[in-house]
Amino acid sequence: MPRPPAGSMARVRRANTAHVLRLLRTSAQPQRIAGIAAGTGLSRPTVEALAESLTRQGWVLESEGVPQGGRRSPGRPARTYAFNAEAGWVLGIDVGAHKVTACRADLRGEPRAWGRRAVDPATPAAERLELARRAVAEAMRGAGEEAPVYAATLATPGVVAADGRRVAVAPALPGWERADLAGWATGLLPCPLRVENDANLAALAEHAIGVAQGRGDVVLLLLGQRLGAGVTIGGRLLRGHHGAGGEVGYTRMAEGERPPAGFGALEARVNADAIAAMAEEELDRSGGTAALRRLREAAGDTRLPALADAARAGDPAAGRVLARLARRLAEGIAPMLLVLDPEMLVLGGGVSRMGDLLRTPLEAELADRLLFTPEVALSQTGDQGAVLGAVHHALQSFDETVFTEITA
Repeated sequence: MPRPPAGSMARVRRANTAHVLRLLRTSAQPQRIAGIAAGTGLSRPTVEALAESLTRQGWVLESEGVPQGGRRSPGRPARTYAFNAEAGWVLGIDVGAHKVTACRADLRGEPRAWGRRAVDPATPAAERLELARRAVAEAMRGAGEEAPVYAATLATPGVVAADGRRVAVAPALPGWERADLAGWATGLLPCPLRVENDANLAALAEHAIGVAQGRGDVVLLLLGQRLGAGVTIGGRLLRGHHGAGGEVGYTRMAEGERPPAGFGALEARVNADAIAAMAEEELDRSGGTAALRRLREAAGDTRLPALADAARAGDPAAGRVLARLARRLAEGIAPMLLVLDPEMLVLGGGVSRMGDLLRTPLEAELADRLLFTPEVALSQTGDQGAVLGAVHHALQSFDETVFTEITA
């Protein structure tokens, strides 16, 4: 009988390796050889050879098993094997208008260390990248040199170019379109850097670990000072021909003043500044409670929580602001929802802190404008959605470029 070509044998061995690694990575407990063989359908001798080789390579950790209670064991307990999630790292970076966050995660996607720096919307691109470098250095502290960073993803506002290496349009961040992100990563990271829109990555985070797990057609609204949407169809991101899919903040509105430079018409009517302006109008009209008046002293990301506190305190003026916000938001996003017909709409970003105070009136406003109203849910990742999405995007890159090529 002729022997199979060497290349086909290598592919078989690589596929068998992947079966074993996937089973161990998704197992909550270490596995014995018999359990791995049963879970993968591979023979015991094959599993033993693969486990031994993967242990030598550092992808698998071997340990003494624990004898089953009540049984006498004449020899040593069976060996057990576990995936070594700290054989390397993936890195997620979120560069926003007000903060820069870096997260180092293990090869299961579990966050292990963070780095954070505050920035200002007017911060120049070079200074913003320097602060991002410091955040990355903080997150990587204590990681050790023996475990490399296998993949990294950077989340950013704006439209990301098709090559995934730079930002094509980013009116919120001065000079950001000219920033050499690939050059910045060279020398800082031992792996290529992928760049993705922050709303897209927040949607990916909800699919991976949040409220959209198991859902296919989902729209995530990322609303704070900016407004964007991450859209998934059949669980896959919809980026659009130019990478501008989900830029709903630029929807033209029938009424309202011309938006400030760099802002879309819709986002200028529903963002944190617009909410503060609506609250000011209510304060001038009715006075409001002390909780609502505190919104005047609030700034940046603290304004939305201040409004929510006032509404929870029973301030009717705060309730009217939220009703107006829900109406404006529904008017702006209804055309997109009519076209996409999603099963779920997720409220993310700073607006998610308002909880049912906004979700309930928004759901009612959408019901008057849509043929089928999607389930409206609150983000489970909150303002960490973009950076956690970057982690899981990097983990996907690791799976595609490294994990599937491991051969025992």
